Amino acid sequence: MLQALERTTLMLKRGLFLLVLIFSAFVLAACAVGDVPATPPPPLTIEPPPTPVSEGTCEESSILETWLQKTTFAKNDFLNLMDAAASQGRADMVDEVMGMIDKRLAVSQTTVPDCATEPHLILLDAMNKAIEAFQKFVNGDAENLGNIVEDTKKRYETLDIYMVELSDRLDLQYQQLQTTTP
Repeated sequence: MLQALERTTLMLKRGLFLLVLIFSAFVLAACAVGDVPATPPPPLTIEPPPTPVSEGTCEESSILETWLQKTTFAKNDFLNLMDAAASQGRADMVDEVMGMIDKRLAVSQTTVPDCATEPHLILLDAMNKAIEAFQKFVNGDAENLGNIVEDTKKRYETLDIYMVELSDRLDLQYQQLQTTTP
């Protein structure tokens, strides 16, 4: 009888061991199903900006003023979006990069007076280079952003010199208008 009891106990231990083993296999399998890698987001594709439209002269104060206002706001917004994007992880910066693209589009669609052609091209070039670098980074084609934020800010410094000159020109035009108007 003792042997029968020992055999039964041994069989119960083996059965319990086998049950624990099978349960463990199911648990591990269930965990593995949850570890299916997420589908990577589609690559960030960007349309090239439209060709800028040159129209009017800087003698027309309203055209120059409109250009200065639109490009100044877009430039500053672009810089804020770029700084915000640069402080985020690769997958989290897509919204800011899309915002940068929108600002570039707004600049591209702004009518450019004759005296603002060069600063306009500098602004678009700075925006294009920044967007290209962020696109490569988001898509995994670049390991990091490099110095694009600093490089863009340096390009903006050159641009700011032109914009101050054009703003001074506009102020002078309005002053002359006031003195000649009875």
